Amino acid sequence: MRIQCNDVNRMEQQDGHGDASWCVFANFRIYIHRIAIYHQLLPTCVPLARLIDRTKENLANNTKNLCNGGMYLDSQFLGVFNRSALAQIGIINDRQLKKSISAGELNRIARNWFALKNANPRVVAAIHIGARVGCLTGCSLFGIWVPRNTGIHYVLPVSRSRPAVTYRDNACLHRVRRLIQDPIYSLDECIKQVLQFHDRETGFIILESAINQGLISLENSRRYLESQTQKKAALSKYLCATSESGSESRVRLFFLLKRTHVQSQVQIDGIGRVDILVGRSLIIECDSAAYHSEYKRYIYDRQRDLAALSLGYKVIRLSYEQIWSSWEHTQGILSKALQARIHRKFTYIRRA
Repeated sequence: MRIQCNDVNRMEQQDGHGDASWCVFANFRIYIHRIAIYHQLLPTCVPLARLIDRTKENLANNTKNLCNGGMYLDSQFLGVFNRSALAQIGIINDRQLKKSISAGELNRIARNWFALKNANPRVVAAIHIGARVGCLTGCSLFGIWVPRNTGIHYVLPVSRSRPAVTYRDNACLHRVRRLIQDPIYSLDECIKQVLQFHDRETGFIILESAINQGLISLENSRRYLESQTQKKAALSKYLCATSESGSESRVRLFFLLKRTHVQSQVQIDGIGRVDILVGRSLIIECDSAAYHSEYKRYIYDRQRDLAALSLGYKVIRLSYEQIWSSWEHTQGILSKALQARIHRKFTYIRRA
């Protein structure tokens, strides 16, 4: 059974930490918000009320799996269907199928595979070359935070040669013995693929994002890591539910591996909530272009920086590019800051 879950572009950011009732409420709310749009685009689809009733039943039956990685993206939201899944949009015979293709409502993208006009292009590209979507691309479709410019992550069987189209695209291929029938792997499998095929830092970041959004529990995340190599499993003790972005997770992990006390999303009187507090007195703010580009937000952040300075804190504000494009250089600067021990003592400003 499949859960009619969140939209494939990006799931809205949430503050839940794995509670089952929260997961059901959040995904059902997003589903209802989006289904009205998709209902206008689906050819000869079933009535909206029936789809909502079906969703309530599915969510009720899958509450346990929902918070333990057993989540699937429904074909209606991906916009890609195999022959047997066309019944979801009311196509139950060849005559209806030919009519939908002739009307331009469906496109044939591979043998026994079809796509709507508004289908997710990454999923369409995967099916077209005989692959499936998984790993980091799959995680992003579930709403998990992933770095920009990671390319498309295809999953191919070991028996299939590399498609020529992937040489031109920014594509990453992962091999498995046998493909699944669905166009995208489950959340559980996507996370396991990240842990298997990527370095331990990437896996750590993906897990913390999934925890923060309530997609998996902290306990299960630790189990995922502990099933990997000894070096990857060593990071399980550092997992937490408070990091709100991959940038925060990356910076926080850097300090943890330096054996430095660090906290994320800390409330400080007179300043407010800060992204990361290192030691006693070093505040790290991880900015992103999407969240901090507005002028009002820019002014507010600078006011907070001055407030922190007046209370004896030191503030380092890192941009997305400094964390992801020039991370090696940034690590060098942060290491020097630790060597200077600016995180261990407050520096108060003397009054004139």
